[in-house]
Amino acid sequence: MKDYFNNPETNKLFHSWICNYPESFHPLDMNRFYDFILSLFSTNEELTESILTSAIQEEKEWIEESTNEFVETFIEKYWNLKRFWEYA
Repeated sequence: MKDYFNNPETNKLFHSWICNYPESFHPLDMNRFYDFILSLFSTNEELTESILTSAIQEEKEWIEESTNEFVETFIEKYWNLKRFWEYA
């Protein structure tokens, strides 16, 4: 998988989340997502729909509808966490 972010640690965390079971809401999978998001916040990088869509299409063989639903769900989670991060 290609690198999507400037920070190597952020890329490592992103790959770990995407390459496992990103569609799962199991606590271990969500912890991988949260670790990745915290790394984004600490490096002032952004997660975009195009990055997430591209990574999912590269790594998973999902139909377009599943990809779109996944991206919509996790981009919304990302923005909610980002608003909270900025508030706190």
